[in-house]
Amino acid sequence: MKKKTNSYQLWVTLGYDLFSEEGHEGIQVERLARILGRNKSGFYHYFENTDTFFEKLIQKHHEMADEMILKIGKMESFDPEVIDIIMEYSTAILFQMQLVKNNHIPLFSKTQSDVTFKFSHSVLPLWSSYLGLEPEEALKLWLFVRGNFFSNLTSKDLRFEFIHSTFSEAKILIKKLLAEQEAY
Repeated sequence: MKKKTNSYQLWVTLGYDLFSEEGHEGIQVERLARILGRNKSGFYHYFENTDTFFEKLIQKHHEMADEMILKIGKMESFDPEVIDIIMEYSTAILFQMQLVKNNHIPLFSKTQSDVTFKFSHSVLPLWSSYLGLEPEEALKLWLFVRGNFFSNLTSKDLRFEFIHSTFSEAKILIKKLLAEQEAY
């Protein structure tokens, strides 16, 4: 029984990694089998079809998001702690990016929305403190910055420096806008 569990996990882990890098287009049963050195029949032993496989990948994504959220709940600062978590869970971040890019697919749209909601609310206290804003205003800005972050993100950009500068620039811009608003 242990071998079956390991084989099942290999399919899911590889699928999760490929989806993170290439989106759903990168998931082809023959390709997965070739990379794993397995028969296609092994895939169908665990997964009825690719739709079932995508559901398992989505399940794994929720598990990864929940792990991140638990860690964020124990943190005291946005920078560098949340940025470190983003780096630690870079595959999950890229998976989420692929969901955003492919939100025309109902399963992907619902998942990206659910995970965005959970993650945004977990990070909100730290983000609000980082910006020095009330949570309601901070949430609006978080959703804007997060959307910009995902629309411009590539796997090559997923480095601490890029993430740090993205959030630092947002903080500087927000402070500048608030200062200008107070001047009027």
